[in-house]
Amino acid sequence: MRLIIDLQGAQSASRHRGIGRYSLALAKALVRARANHEVLIVLNGLFPETIEPLRKEFDGLLAQDCVRVWYAPQPLAAQDSRNAPRRAQAELLREAFIAALQPDAVWISSLIEGWVDDAVGSTHRLCAGAPVFATLYDLIPLLNPQHYLHDRQYANHFHRQVQQL
Repeated sequence: MRLIIDLQGAQSASRHRGIGRYSLALAKALVRARANHEVLIVLNGLFPETIEPLRKEFDGLLAQDCVRVWYAPQPLAAQDSRNAPRRAQAELLREAFIAALQPDAVWISSLIEGWVDDAVGSTHRLCAGAPVFATLYDLIPLLNPQHYLHDRQYANHFHRQVQQL
């Protein structure tokens, strides 16, 4: 089995918080437990300062050619509606990059990213393929929308990301 790990949760604005630490720890645990399965890490090239440190995190655990990087035009932050067309293109580029790796399964370390930065997450925009799994860290905004989702544009972003699953 070939597992693709989209590790943007350890690259985005969340990288210094619990999401980033958990994403990295779980990815490393999956790599350690892979047995005869193949694991590829996919990184977003729009976070260049994170690529080498993340590669180093997997030294001794995973061959360097198992860490792949994709690129897209930027900026992509969802908070700026002018980025919407580029963001849609970036979602397709990311999915095409992952599809070309012929995964049996894809794990997205954090789907609800990209509001303030160039993280991009989507599922099955191109076509239905391998199963996609994602970690959702906090769905409290659905319980208290008046507190967390009062900004209409952010609410749309949040709901769009959740609805993909």
